[in-house]
Amino acid sequence: MLDWVSRLLPLIFSRETMVHVVDMNDGKLVGIIPNTDGVHGITLAEDLNKGVISDGADS
Repeated sequence: MLDWVSRLLPLIFSRETMVHVVDMNDGKLVGIIPNTDGVHGITLAEDLNKGVISDGADS
């Protein structure tokens, strides 16, 4: 069982041409993934320590 109080997952959200990653334990921006024009999908596989971003302003 996850202890959500002591270990919050990051908040990951898209914004036009980039993806922002916020540490929810302290509310600080910890990363920006640039050059994702038209980003429309973000998914994480925490057990693999991987993530995928689907983008494409032309699609």
